[in-house]
Amino acid sequence: MKTVYTTLTILIVFFIGAIYFLQYVEYSCNEILTHIERLDECILNEDWDKTHSNIEALKKEWRQKKRVWEILLEHYDIDTIDVAISKIEKFADINNKDLALGELVKLKFYIKHIEDKEAFSIANLL
Repeated sequence: MKTVYTTLTILIVFFIGAIYFLQYVEYSCNEILTHIERLDECILNEDWDKTHSNIEALKKEWRQKKRVWEILLEHYDIDTIDVAISKIEKFADINNKDLALGELVKLKFYIKHIEDKEAFSIANLL
């Protein structure tokens, strides 16, 4: 009987941790997507000064989230996001609207992909 209680306790702790993690990932993705939307607007308007300040804000937010995500998520996804942010920064440095917007779309896709991949769904459980 003691084994049953121990097993149930471990399962409950596991599921509570998983739910907390999923909520954290969803919240983090939404925060990063908010920064991306602001950056998208600045690039579309070709306001390069605001673009650079928004890139710095995005990088700061990403550094904070990245510390936790490195523990919990696949490193390939994290590296892909790092590369996309670096490319956006370089394209903004040379005031290349088209390339910056293209890379921004990729970054948005990567963030949404992580959120979808980590969500509870039948497809993810099977």
